[in-house]
This record gives sequence, C-alpha cells and structure tokens, in this order.
Amino acid sequence: MKAFLIFLMAALLPTLATAQTLEEETAQAAAYFDREIGRIAGHYSLAGPHHVVIFGDSNTDRFWWDTTAGGCRIVNAGFGHGRPRQVSLLADYVASTTTPNIVHVMVGTNLVALDPDESPQAASEWASLPEDLDRIAQAFISRGAKVVFWPVPPFASGMPKFTLAKQAAVNYQLALAASRNGALWDWWWPSQISDSAGYALPSMVIPDGIHLSGQAQISRYYRIQTWSDYIKTNFNIGCN
Repeated sequence: MKAFLIFLMAALLPTLATAQTLEEETAQAAAYFDREIGRIAGHYSLAGPHHVVIFGDSNTDRFWWDTTAGGCRIVNAGFGHGRPRQVSLLADYVASTTTPNIVHVMVGTNLVALDPDESPQAASEWASLPEDLDRIAQAFISRGAKVVFWPVPPFASGMPKFTLAKQAAVNYQLALAASRNGALWDWWWPSQISDSAGYALPSMVIPDGIHLSGQAQISRYYRIQTWSDYIKTNFNIGCN
C-alpha cells in the first residue's frame, strides 16, 4: 500500500509552474476569504488567551462556534471552499492573530475534488501540497502551538470527482507533514464515521455527500476533547 501511494503521488505531482509570486497569491487568498478573516479575528477577541484553533475548509467553517473542548475555548478558523494552497497562505495571519495553544488542521477535501490534469492550476496545487502543509504547520509551531493534523474526512460513494485513491494520496502527504514537523496525526477518527470500504456512513454526511452531518461534527467535538486531554497529559500544554 505504501509503495502504491508513493507511486500515485509521483504521478499526481508534476513539476510546479511558477506563475505568481507568493505575495500575490497570499493577497488574492486574503481578498477572497476577507469575510472569514474578519470573523476569525472577532471570535478570537471573545475567546481570550489559551485556546484551541480549528483550521481548515468548509467542514471546519460549519463546526459550531461558541463552545469549549477539554477546558479549551475553540476558535473556528474555517475557510469555506478553501484548498490547502489557499488556506496555507493565510496560516501565518491566523497564527499571529490567534496565537493558540493547540491547533487542529483538517484540509484536503477540496483538493481531492481536483484532478491534477484538468488545468495548470490544479497541477500546481497538487505539486505544492507538501510545501503548503509545511507552511501551515510552521506558522503555528513557530508561535508555540501543538499541531494535530487530521486526515481528509470520508465522503459518500458514487461521486466521480471524489475517489479513495486521491483521498489516500492526500492523506499520505498529511501524515508525512505531521512527521516532518513534529506534529500529531489523528489517523483514528475517520474510521469512526466510515464504512468498511472507507466511504462515509450515510448518517455522517449531509445529502451533498461531502459535508459532515451534525452527528459527525459531534463525534469530532469529542475527539478534540480527547486530544486536549492527551496533549495536556503528555506535553503539559493546556488551557488553564
């Protein structure tokens, strides 16, 4: 399986074309996600210090805002429609704005929806995935946070753009990024909301087959609580 994933990633990661500077891309991402950036800053101002940030795409954006987990106030830094490349360019802003103790990163679903051969932009984003994941990790780690990477959550079967092979390829890179950056890797949680083939259980996604249901978000909430307790016990990083 590992050899297959390495081969698959090699096939999916063509040479990265340099079309824009990092600064231009960051400015474009910030402009696109302007509403979410303002909301994150406002939520942080209410949450106060010593908290957890959840960082990701629409499955994070749809997680409820006013809650705590393991004694830690949760700040929701979700960017609907965000792919790893885009949200990575905002990671430094979010990290410097919120300075969290713990960060949970769940990205990659929107990249799975892209085929690397459908456009130069898609190919570029597949190619930059390792770099983008490292950028996310280091933005938070450099400010003293403990980072937990989560796999791409399961989706419903029968959707042509969403394949288990592409999901596995992204998850392989997420696991490598966790290892490279001294982060934690939550390989376990998706198995709680998946069937034996790896697709989402029907009750765990809404009718679009992609976004997590309320039941799945509650399961995720309890998993975040478990991580808070684990990190407090093993790394003496908490919210009290």
